Amino acid sequence: MTAQLDAAPPPKPRCQPLSDRTSYTLCVIDELNQPIVGATVVASQRMIGEGFGDVGIYDRALGTNITDELGRVRFDLTSHDGGLLWSAKELERSATATVNGWPTEAADDHGFITLGPLRTITIRHHPDRNHRPYVGCEGTVTASIMGADLDAPLVRDPDGAYTASIGPGPYTVTFTHCRGEDRVSTQATFLGKDVPATGIEL
Repeated sequence: MTAQLDAAPPPKPRCQPLSDRTSYTLCVIDELNQPIVGATVVASQRMIGEGFGDVGIYDRALGTNITDELGRVRFDLTSHDGGLLWSAKELERSATATVNGWPTEAADDHGFITLGPLRTITIRHHPDRNHRPYVGCEGTVTASIMGADLDAPLVRDPDGAYTASIGPGPYTVTFTHCRGEDRVSTQATFLGKDVPATGIEL
């Protein structure tokens, strides 16, 4: 006698980001790609307006919402600003999220925001890899790191490395070298969650 197999349970619904003419839907997840419920999300549009012989770029707030059980949050869009002698066009959309005191993180290009706790990373910079030493200012380097809610200088440790406390999201680190009266920069963008234990080498 053939045993009757139980039917497989239906797949769990998943959050799907969406950015169209009438809405902006984002998905907030943790580092294991699991939805985060109750995260606070703030979204805005970058607009360009033209009228009265002038052109200007400004940010238009879409508001603040809380993620649901799927880690999803939706912002409804209204018609763009404008009038008889003034028109406006959207350049881009952006959003940030935070929860439980974790670092604020920004949405990626696909509409996902990854949240997680702070971690300390090490960054080692090797200027000779990309730039020759410059006479008169050899060894003069400034370093900084920027994220969704972070824009700070990096401090060099006694062993020559730099450390930073960051979340799992996207960050950009910049090293600027003097070159006479000019400045030459080395820059790298990375995800905090992808930084290996050995740190970053630039």
